[in-house]
Amino acid sequence: MKKVIVISISISIFVFTLLLCQVAYAADLRSGGNIIIPSDAVVNDDLYISGGSVVIDGRVNGDLIIGGGTVTINGSVRDDLMVGSGTVIVNGPIEQSIRVAGGTVSINGEVGEDLVAAGGTLETATDSSVGRDAIITGGNVRLSGDIGRRLFGSVSSLVIDGSIGQNARLYVDRLTLTDRAVIGGDLHYTSENRARIADGAQIEGRTIFDRVRPPAARPGARIATFILSYLAALLFGIVLLLLFPARVVQVADTIIAAPWQSPLLGTALLVTVPVIAIILAVLVVTIPISLTLIFLYILGIYLAKVFVGLMVGRWITGYFKLRIGNIVALLIGLLIIMLLGLIPILGLLLRFLYVLFGLGAAALVLYRVVVEARQRGGPGTEPPEQAPGVHTVTPSEG
Repeated sequence: MKKVIVISISISIFVFTLLLCQVAYAADLRSGGNIIIPSDAVVNDDLYISGGSVVIDGRVNGDLIIGGGTVTINGSVRDDLMVGSGTVIVNGPIEQSIRVAGGTVSINGEVGEDLVAAGGTLETATDSSVGRDAIITGGNVRLSGDIGRRLFGSVSSLVIDGSIGQNARLYVDRLTLTDRAVIGGDLHYTSENRARIADGAQIEGRTIFDRVRPPAARPGARIATFILSYLAALLFGIVLLLLFPARVVQVADTIIAAPWQSPLLGTALLVTVPVIAIILAVLVVTIPISLTLIFLYILGIYLAKVFVGLMVGRWITGYFKLRIGNIVALLIGLLIIMLLGLIPILGLLLRFLYVLFGLGAAALVLYRVVVEARQRGGPGTEPPEQAPGVHTVTPSEG
């Protein structure tokens, strides 16, 4: 049974290695505490950045993918911009699309194609523009710029203070249209509350209001759901610790050892794996590989919180010098991060960061396994029942 699992893991390593090689050979990768691309700099490649503070004043002639604490884009990007950060400010023009997730997101420039955004607070400035569609989700959102075509949104509070070229389809708690609001097609919104529409607002098509009644408070059901989710994740983690204790601990420790590389690679995987899976599916003959890649992608996203939970638990036990096993550390750490994930708005951002760190750290470890295996030679050099490249690590007793 363990050999079968090792073979499955080896296949996963192979797929991730192909992906990592694509990123390595077709991109400019940078990481550090503070990263600045000066105004006179031109990057003629896709640019991947991970840093505490990132400022882009120059031009990127390719895609720009960033994971960081604070990100400011003052320069221009020829292709797509993809960002996961605490604070994101986009002032310069993005010639294609923006895909962004952050605690605070401000779009102040021109977006040539689509805007896909998730944020606790999201704003588009009066002078901003989106060439095609906008897809948004978040807590408090104010749209003051122009959107060329359609608007789709699932938002707690939304203020439309600009123009929508075509239809708007919204799921909101509170919706406000100011006297500057212009909707070139239908306004269709689902909410518990009727929208506040100023007299000067212009709606060219129909206004469709689907009222939903607030669900009855059922704290018992929510608690039961949380407990089941926690136990399921804990069970997955325990199984992994029993089967591969050294590697699982190595992934958890990599999150701390590589605080910039992990979210950078996690962002790259999160964005590029679905694209590769679609390409493989279109080729028809590679559909089985596409399905395998999608399965590993979903599994990696789910297990990311297990790795982050183990990291938190090991850090806590190490800080207080507690002599407990990794399973107990997982139990503590996983409970902490899942409880933090329940915090309104902030919890969404935290769960997103868990995925970036956990997925990226797992990929780094898998990549190192492949590199170690190549360095150690061909088949027959590994001891039986041991994954390629495994070095001895003595984990705490579970």
